[in-house]
Amino acid sequence: MKLGIPAAYDRMGTYFSNGTGVKRDPTRAYAFWQMAAKIGSPASMGFLGKKLRAAYDNPEESWWANRPIALAMMKCAVGQGNGAAAYDLSLAYEIQPGRDATNKEKFNALLVAHHGTKLGCEECANKLAIEFEHPFDPSAMIAPFIDKARAKRYAVLGDALFFDSNRRFPNLDKVLPLPPTPLPAWNGDRATLVNAAMGVTPVRFFEAPAFTGEMKIASRFVVPPPFALHNTKTITTAPHAPKEGYWRPLGANREPVLDAAGKPIPPGLYKQGELFVQFAIPDSKPAKLIDVSWEYWITTWGDREAVEPRAPMDLIRVVPRPLPLLSSDADAICPRTGTWQPWVPADHPLAQLINQHWRQAWVIAGQPFPQPKTDWWIDLPNTKISWHLMDDAPVDINRHLTVP
Repeated sequence: MKLGIPAAYDRMGTYFSNGTGVKRDPTRAYAFWQMAAKIGSPASMGFLGKKLRAAYDNPEESWWANRPIALAMMKCAVGQGNGAAAYDLSLAYEIQPGRDATNKEKFNALLVAHHGTKLGCEECANKLAIEFEHPFDPSAMIAPFIDKARAKRYAVLGDALFFDSNRRFPNLDKVLPLPPTPLPAWNGDRATLVNAAMGVTPVRFFEAPAFTGEMKIASRFVVPPPFALHNTKTITTAPHAPKEGYWRPLGANREPVLDAAGKPIPPGLYKQGELFVQFAIPDSKPAKLIDVSWEYWITTWGDREAVEPRAPMDLIRVVPRPLPLLSSDADAICPRTGTWQPWVPADHPLAQLINQHWRQAWVIAGQPFPQPKTDWWIDLPNTKISWHLMDDAPVDINRHLTVP
């Protein structure tokens, strides 16, 4: 919390709510959740939105009535990729206080639950599986009609999320588009459907070499490919490395310390707690040590601007990127059907929110690209985003059909 991490405030709210390590205090819990939401925690935004969507106040049961704020908070949470908030937002559209939901509200409920499935929400996938096969109340169903084929696909994705909640399905529209778009033929194999709905990347996976044993001086300055170093501007004067990473010695006026050949000494890799190397003024007798501060550098991918979405190996598919490379402005019409990746410059404050594999979209040629303000509920001008074609392979989830 001292570092201003939103998730830390959210976790502390949970501790006070449950009495974990502290005296149980719901008032303090909500204060921490409110603070977490204020500084950007999507989990806290979604949770508070759920508590505020009621039609009347009931503090004893921990809910209150402020639907405009509730909808805004849940939209913001969904915009940051929180799938659980999508489920609660879908219910907020579907269940209106004191009246039946309109057709537009039902459609919004369907749309949000579908989007929540993309974001890895198991409840959203299961909800739509029920809605398309056997809704609890046919007169209030949010699906436009009974469609057991669609229901089965949502059920398969819901099962996949049950076993691994880290999955995301940004290519859902490729294999399970919303009506009235017809469904592509499917061979019934679960893995085929799940894999096709996942995000894609042109990056080959590898295992980074590990530094084991005593590091040699020569290896201290080695940066294993495909990594590069990025300056964090963090400075320490401690005699030992505060944390493992690359540290660069700086002398007077924060200028790099020079080696015997007069070249700046590059950042070197130190283990946490390892004693920094000491430097003496050349030809000083007796040796007089230089006052040195240390600058912290982190490893990043070699080309920080390369459009290469990354994720753990089991959560993304590696595919050859179409050549020649094709990119488009966000305001343009999609020139080719396929999986498109939105991207902003690496130094953009929202880069970690936009440049993610789960932001990908399956876009049909001639259609507009998703818009940040209307589709993601993020206040980001279109001019800041570019879209890049990651995969244009035709839809084919009907291969390897086995006949019993």
